[in-house]
Amino acid sequence: MNGKEDFAMTEFCTGKASDREDIIDFINMVFSQTGQPHDFKILLPKLYADDSDTSACHFLAKEDGKIKAVVGLFPTEHVTGGQRLKIGHIGSVSVHKYARGRGYMKQLMAMAYDAAKHGGYDALVLGGKKNRYQYFGFQPTEAAAKYSFIPENFSHQYKGGHDAISFERVEDEHSTYISEIRALYEKRPVYTDRGDDRQFFKVLCSWHSIPYAVLKNGHFAGYITDLCGQCIGEWGFLEISDFPAVLAAWFLQQKLTSLTICVPPYDTAACEVLGKYCESFSSVMRHNWHILNFGKIIEALMCVKNSIESLEEGSLMLRIKKYDGNIELCKLVVRDGDVKTWTESMGAEKMNAGDCERDVAIGLLEAEEALFSAAVNYRSYGLDGGLRYKNWFPLPLCIDENDAC
Repeated sequence: MNGKEDFAMTEFCTGKASDREDIIDFINMVFSQTGQPHDFKILLPKLYADDSDTSACHFLAKEDGKIKAVVGLFPTEHVTGGQRLKIGHIGSVSVHKYARGRGYMKQLMAMAYDAAKHGGYDALVLGGKKNRYQYFGFQPTEAAAKYSFIPENFSHQYKGGHDAISFERVEDEHSTYISEIRALYEKRPVYTDRGDDRQFFKVLCSWHSIPYAVLKNGHFAGYITDLCGQCIGEWGFLEISDFPAVLAAWFLQQKLTSLTICVPPYDTAACEVLGKYCESFSSVMRHNWHILNFGKIIEALMCVKNSIESLEEGSLMLRIKKYDGNIELCKLVVRDGDVKTWTESMGAEKMNAGDCERDVAIGLLEAEEALFSAAVNYRSYGLDGGLRYKNWFPLPLCIDENDAC
């Protein structure tokens, strides 16, 4: 059959509760064909545990009632500088190997985009190869710092203190430590609303992570999540100065030969501490983002960055050509320590570009890269490199790996 005949015989639909087990079986089968067995009930309990039903978050392509392709759109709320942002996580993207080349992924991604656009989402995020998802408006962003450690970093540079540190595995949502861990997590300037304690625990266990309470002299001092003995995926401490002692104790207890930690760009205190002991570090872009509401995302993140380092005074007009071809106008102003952002919806009188120091027209992918990744320090964007502006960019757009789908 040719592509048109295949397409005509295909049903594109949203998942129902009756599709739940078929969806899980399908994504397990497709992802297991990469060479490593997958069990999504264990891998992502926040989405696929037996007491979770996210069937309606999946867009499906079916032939004769059988699933041939899946794209998931999972809604979350991110609290960023006190503002709530609706973020859609794209995940479980999969196509049966005998159905590839028929345009199913393209159609399902379009359905997910339309649902997000009309559902009030501010941004979409996913993991995967850059060139595969740029077609759909996604660009690798984030400016996280990746720190690498070896045992010698602590045996030579760190002296004492780790004997007081011990670890206790957090077994379930009823652990006495869950409320303390959650309180630490939600003190961050950027975090995801993970729901109740049961769902919070499921997120901590995503991607085969194992959560541990960190004890100092027998008292709660923080938490870490261990990812396959290779990295610490998430952490929080009552005192950030305990981080080196925790790492020294963790190396000793786990008999590790190496360890990596990725630090979100807003966590300058952790960067200060880890930078003193690490073997090496680099800037990494971990996720691909598609920004739907630039005005809201930029304002929230500029407020976060302004709380970390005072933004220099200035004014900037952005004219961003979005995925649907429309132009989003954003006027950004920093005056007297305050961040102000205006968009067209706030009235034309606020959008006078004549009083802005710079007026930059830019495409979607370039805007996503320039505003939210470290690439802005090395490339020119817009006329005369207009987005290498003051100390405003990159903005600290990021998610924790445990929140990814």
